[in-house]
Amino acid sequence: MTTHGTSALLVVDMQNDFLAEGGYYAEKAKRVDAASGQLSAIDRNALARVYLHPPQMCVISDRYQEFVRAVTEVAEMAIDRGMTTVFVKAAYDRESSYRPPLFLSDPDRRDYGCHPGSWGADFVEPIKQLASRGGVTIVEKHTFDAFFGTELCGFLRFKHIDTVYISGFETNVCVLFTACGALSNGFETIILAECVTTSETRLHKEALQIIEMAHGRVMSTRDFLNLLEKLGGPTAKDPGTPGVVGPICVRTTRR
Repeated sequence: MTTHGTSALLVVDMQNDFLAEGGYYAEKAKRVDAASGQLSAIDRNALARVYLHPPQMCVISDRYQEFVRAVTEVAEMAIDRGMTTVFVKAAYDRESSYRPPLFLSDPDRRDYGCHPGSWGADFVEPIKQLASRGGVTIVEKHTFDAFFGTELCGFLRFKHIDTVYISGFETNVCVLFTACGALSNGFETIILAECVTTSETRLHKEALQIIEMAHGRVMSTRDFLNLLEKLGGPTAKDPGTPGVVGPICVRTTRR
């Protein structure tokens, strides 16, 4: 890292469908476990309707609580230190010209997450609070790579960014694709080790190795925070953005 002015933090796919109870991933995991890995047509039909029935209480899944805390801490400090911070949001649509690969083998697939405008596609708390603060940027992507078919590359060029730090979900899918997109566009690319994770834990380490083979780097989150502390700059907290204490649990209002 040279200065915070030429570096950016990308926060990838910190969304309800991936990380919260009642989201698509959590509901699919329940059905897969109950069916010993084989989903029936009834299961798939039910999963296709998950986005229509958001839960009354939004709770981050237990396995992701610490991960969400870590990403929140990093994103909050980056914003407070004046680093360019981009929150990337997946919005998948079978009708989009930029369809993700999950539709390649099944063009008519209906059981998937992150329907545009749905609760599942929204950011989890407290990431949602940070993404609403002034001075941050939100990029919506329609496939796995945040650089493909979006304004992200142009925005970073306009800001004279040469180095991107990547956090988010999932290591072996959207983090990997986005890292490769960053490298392909000539950005120095650094993955924050404790701020990326995946539902496919067996693939986590291999995905990081692929990024390193492509000349990306992996940095510990603590080292990144130490670098941010040395940058100086504004540190005042947004009074509307409380810290994270205890289990992440937010009551939501259905629209």
